[in-house]
Amino acid sequence: MSIGNAIRKRRKSLNMTLQELARRVNANSGNLSRIERGTQGVSEGMLRKLCTALDCTAAHLYAQSESESGNSTNTSRLTLHQPQEFVRWFRSAAPYIHAFGGRTFVIAFGGEVVDDGQFVALSHDLNLLASLEVRLVLVHGSRPQIDSRLKRARIQTRLVNGLRVTDDETMEL
Repeated sequence: MSIGNAIRKRRKSLNMTLQELARRVNANSGNLSRIERGTQGVSEGMLRKLCTALDCTAAHLYAQSESESGNSTNTSRLTLHQPQEFVRWFRSAAPYIHAFGGRTFVIAFGGEVVDDGQFVALSHDLNLLASLEVRLVLVHGSRPQIDSRLKRARIQTRLVNGLRVTDDETMEL
């Protein structure tokens, strides 16, 4: 289950319509629908508003999304029906939250993340880190996108020791 599905499940458990949720968070219901379907990512600010309106935490939504994805471990199957399990998990995570809250993480990712459709999953992870007050510096690659653009322009890529050499003609693209 994606974070969007977890949001939808929580909203429906509260017998709340999409329009009511949109009104509470001052957002467009179409955008919320896309978030719930997983075709649009959710920003940190919007996630905070949604959690307030849905009376839950981001950790709860992420735990729900992981617990029903089939790829989870027992520690991520946290529900409101198992508070002792959540407390145990949270206590084990607390030292890391305290150690890294307020710190700056530099996260580098390749352009393949965007091409392979993994960017929404990455944005969920980044939102979780940001909600824990970790400052983020993102360094993104764009090799597949540049290669595609050069191919369309019929410009040959020149590599030296595996690194692209960008000449004046290429820079003009």
